Amino acid sequence: PTSAPALATGAASPQCPTAATAGAALGISLPSPVSVNGAATNSLPAGAAEITCEYHAATYNVLIQVLTNVDPSTTISMFSGRFPVPYQIVSGVGDQARSFVQSIGGGHDNEAVVATKGKTLVAITATATPVSLAQIESLVNQLL
Repeated sequence: PTSAPALATGAASPQCPTAATAGAALGISLPSPVSVNGAATNSLPAGAAEITCEYHAATYNVLIQVLTNVDPSTTISMFSGRFPVPYQIVSGVGDQARSFVQSIGGGHDNEAVVATKGKTLVAITATATPVSLAQIESLVNQLL
């Protein structure tokens, strides 16, 4: 992994939100993001762009993925199809959104929201954080 303060190569390229921006929206302190290879990279259509940003703290992890210039229905289905439990439909977030919450023991949860707006998709997964789905939804809306 490499540090990811400014990864955009063009106006349409997604960028990692700063730790301050993401942390403020989620109500937690986050370390600087690290760019990681995204799961969707190998299956992106021509003209699409992706950035996957990991904010790995000592006891929790936040992963933010932003894809641009993608087919919203196909891409959201690809993401929600990888959820470890059945998803719930979320209203009020982008054009369409889905979420899940899964207990991982010890009073911690793994939770995520994936949403699209136009040809942009944002997916945020928070593992073992005190963050609520409402906070994740709010950040997704900010990034769409």
